[in-house]
Amino acid sequence: MVVDIGYWFKGSTNRKGYLAVGLALPGGQGETKPLTGTAGEEITLLTGVTGLHGHYEILWSHGEDHRVIVDFDNGVLKQNTSERYHLNRKTGSLTIRPLCINDTGLYLGQIINGNGSWHYFNLTVVVAALSETITVSGEEGKNLTLIKGLRNWCPSACRGDRGDNGVV
Repeated sequence: MVVDIGYWFKGSTNRKGYLAVGLALPGGQGETKPLTGTAGEEITLLTGVTGLHGHYEILWSHGEDHRVIVDFDNGVLKQNTSERYHLNRKTGSLTIRPLCINDTGLYLGQIINGNGSWHYFNLTVVVAALSETITVSGEEGKNLTLIKGLRNWCPSACRGDRGDNGVV
């Protein structure tokens, strides 16, 4: 059994700190689930929770520093750092679409209510292999450069946020 105890501060300020205690329980809450997604597609981080009601808060964080990316508290979306994050407020599950290479990393979903639950995910985003045929035309004797690989490839939607609230 692993016990993870530490202070959790929402956002970058100390405005609402509380003690988070997470237990790595076999087969469920606390266990890190490895996931692999393809850049440009979508993935849903499933909590396994159904029928949330009453007063509750859902927090999703990303990265080793647990940077809060979505904060939904008592029916109000307080923070959503990207229009690509879509929160299901009945289950607490988070859908990311489209996926970008820099979405790779650790995710923690917390549902804070009378019981509370922690959901850990280790997401790896890969780029699909290209299988297109390339037709090239040009003047004979002129140089042509083909770029091999897709370093830092990311769909255009990953390059900027337009402020959509992303709640279903």
